[in-house]
This record gives sequence, structure tokens and C-alpha cells, in this order.
Amino acid sequence: MVALSLVLRFGNDIRRLISMLFDLGNFHEWPPITRSVFALSMLDIILILFFLVCFIGSSKNKVKRGMGIGLALLYALAIGRMGILSPLAIPLVVVMILLAVTSVLYDTLRARSQRKDHGLEEGSMRKNNGSKLDLAPIKNILLFLVVALGLTGLAFVSSGDGIAVNFALRGLTSSLQSFGGGEVFYAIAEETFVQTEMLSRDFYMTHVMGIAGAMPGPVIVAILSGVGFGIGANLGGIGLAWIFGIVGGSMAITATGFGALTLYMVFDYLKDSPRLKMIVKYIIPVVCGVLLSVSLQLIERSAWVISSVGIPIFMSLLIVMVMLVTMITLNRKLKMPDILYFLVGGGFTLVGLTVISGLF
Repeated sequence: MVALSLVLRFGNDIRRLISMLFDLGNFHEWPPITRSVFALSMLDIILILFFLVCFIGSSKNKVKRGMGIGLALLYALAIGRMGILSPLAIPLVVVMILLAVTSVLYDTLRARSQRKDHGLEEGSMRKNNGSKLDLAPIKNILLFLVVALGLTGLAFVSSGDGIAVNFALRGLTSSLQSFGGGEVFYAIAEETFVQTEMLSRDFYMTHVMGIAGAMPGPVIVAILSGVGFGIGANLGGIGLAWIFGIVGGSMAITATGFGALTLYMVFDYLKDSPRLKMIVKYIIPVVCGVLLSVSLQLIERSAWVISSVGIPIFMSLLIVMVMLVTMITLNRKLKMPDILYFLVGGGFTLVGLTVISGLF
């Protein structure tokens, strides 16, 4: 699953790295035949995973397996960067969702029927688990939502630009796509804000990605706050930067809380479904594949920064790999906080690049 996720996701990252290493110019201007077939978004990969697990499950039926894998491949081609079969994207999504939902409901109803046959009545289970919904989480989510809406309104009034609302909506939807955040949000934020040109790639790679991982607290909050800070700074200086940064953080908290509450209720209802357990089992390998793609982005950007002072690109890439191995080794032996690695590594890098730039 890790390899499959990486193959579906890494197209643009590999092309960017190859373009930089061999000085081939802007890879976006390459002929269409050189475009990566897939390079799917995080949401698309998650949708494929959900479909395969929900539709196929643990079935050993070769026809069902072939049908599921075939539909997933067709969908990947339909939404890939080359645009193969693109008119079929929406019909394929509808068919995949219907097949997945039908399979999950059938599996759940069959499990409940078997439970009743063994004398485990639904009423007794409901009594043991409780039938009342705890409204306290809902009240908290509503509070976060009111605060987020208020801050969005403040950002809109202060900037006088509709980008405030656009950023808030993108922050909310991208947070929901991340299923709780974590390092996978690096890829989602890049797709949401950089590829749509709301934020420059240089700012995102050098300021947001590098700093967010070393900040305390949830990564998703740090990333969205950083993205908001950059967008606000471009609009009107430090004041708007702070307002947009707070909007980003509030959207991350609101979306994460809402997603957690919703998933809790869904998981409670479908707790008897083996397919749900398979999703929980395979979601981590899929996320790891996406994170490998994010790692390629960080390596490429780090090598680019080093090469900007005059060092050949291959030597820059070698330096990045040596630094990476050194940091990993030190982390295993010393167990220091991440923020300390960030400060020490950043200090040595700044001094080193300053000295080297003076020599070239």
C-alpha cells in the first residue's frame, strides 16, 4: 500500500527533481507525453482506498477483485495529470460510491443478523453502550464555528478582499480532507494553496514547511496558520498577516473537531463491519506513501536553496542527504526536542551558506 500510494502521488515531485538535477527548465513546459500519468491528490488516493476496502473487503472472489481494481485504475487514469478518460471521472465516482456503500451496508446487516442468531439482541447492546448522544462535543464545535466565522468576518472587513472568505473555506475543506491532520497535511496544503497560486511555492517550501514541523502542537494548525500569515502579509502587512494566521488556526481546530465527532458516530454505528477495520489497518500505509512524496519535495527544495549560493546541484543534493542522515542518527542517540534540532540545524545552515556564498 505504501508503494501504491507513492506511485499514485509522486509524479510531479519526481519530474521537478529530475528537471532540477539535469537543468531541463520548467517541467510544466515539457511535452504532454512526459507528463506523469497519475500524480493524484491526497483526497483521490483516500477515495480509492475506501472504495477498494469497502467494495472488495476480504472477498476472495476473483471477479469482484478484478472489477474493484479495474474501476480504481480507470478512476486514477480519469483524474490523472495526463487527462486520460477525464470525461468518465464523475460517472466513475458515482458508481464507486454506490458499490462501496452497498457492500458496507450488506456486511453490517449480515453481521447483526449473525449476532442475533447467537442470542445477542440489539436492545441489550444499546442498553450496554448507552442510547443518549453526548451534546457537550456538539456545543464545543458550535463555539469553535462561531469564533471561526467571526474571525473570517474580521479578516474580510480588514482586508476588503474576498480572498479572506476563499482562504477560510479552503482551510476548512482541506482540514476535513486530512482526517485529523498530521504530516500528511503538508501535501494537502500544497495542493490547496500553492497549486491554486494563493501562496507562492517558495514561501510555502522555505517558510511554512520548514517551520511548521518544528513548532509545538498539531502540525495542521501550524501549517494553516503559516499559510494564512503569508497570504495576509501579501495583502497588507503584518497586521493582516496575524489576522489571517489566526483564521487559519481556528479553521483547522474547527474542522478537526467536527471531523472527529462525525467519525466517532460513524465508527460507532459501523463498529461491526470488517471493512471498517480494514480501512483503519490500511490508512497508515497509504499516508506513509504520501509522506514519502512530501519528503521528496523537502529534499528538492533544500537542494535548491543550497545550490542558490553557487554549489553544483548534485553536490547540493549530496549535502542534503548527509545532513538528513546526520539528523536522524543524532535524534536516535540524543532524543532532543525537534525545536532544538531546528534551531541548531538552521543556525549551522545559515552560517555555512553565508560563508560559502562569500567564496563563490
